[in-house]
Amino acid sequence: MLNLFFSNPTKNQFLNFKGILFQTVDPRKVFNFQTSIQPPSSLGSNKYFFNFIKQDDHSLHHKHKHKRKQKTVNEPCCVNCEERKDCQKQECCWHCEKELEANCLFCIGCQKIQPPNEKSDYFELLGVEKRFDLDINKLSDSFKNLQKQVHPDKFHFNGGDEHRFSKKISTNINRAYKTLKKDNLRAKYMLELNGFSSENKIINDPELLMEQLEKRQLVETGEISLLEKLQKENDKEKMEIKKKLTKAFEEKNFKAAEDYTIKLQYIVKLEEQLHDKLF
Repeated sequence: MLNLFFSNPTKNQFLNFKGILFQTVDPRKVFNFQTSIQPPSSLGSNKYFFNFIKQDDHSLHHKHKHKRKQKTVNEPCCVNCEERKDCQKQECCWHCEKELEANCLFCIGCQKIQPPNEKSDYFELLGVEKRFDLDINKLSDSFKNLQKQVHPDKFHFNGGDEHRFSKKISTNINRAYKTLKKDNLRAKYMLELNGFSSENKIINDPELLMEQLEKRQLVETGEISLLEKLQKENDKEKMEIKKKLTKAFEEKNFKAAEDYTIKLQYIVKLEEQLHDKLF
């Protein structure tokens, strides 16, 4: 650690112990002020000492942040830091302090698994496009690949932090996949991401509500042949609603997307009831 003291306080110049001019700095950027070390007598005993100079270095800032504010290992760097509110650096690895790429699961430097990024949405977590008409096969492949990488069994002997991170990330991946693979849950989630919600809302369409009620009664009492016909009609209606939802999300028409999502909920509910009866 380099120990410096004021040589010329009026010019904010610092000397090292050999009497060599070190640099001119802004004292406001100097922290961890200490006066426990006395300078050589030839330089006077009333000089101020500092054992650390704040530099524009990300790893140094990371150490400062954890030392001064006692942050936990899984808290991202450069967030809510009073000392450097203007910091635009990426998050950094909890182990080697190397800057991380956005939404990465592993550090490219030390290969350590990283804490879960709670700011990532389900699409980012699974590495798929943020759109309603997802390729479900690609979604499934991405899910399986990620789970192979982060499965907690792989980190059982790596230490408490890594095992804990892997369990949390694995849980998040499972939750994301279960949400995105179902059309109605994916639509609801996309609405939530954009500040809208179809939860506890009903559609103002008495004709549709009556039609759905009649269909559900048919499911309870109808013959197999009638139920199979009803299933085909329901599948066709579902495809039409999905096309309308895709267009509504692409055009950012979230009010229309809300209405279509509610209709899709009715269709999915009937689909589940028909499945229970037919299979």
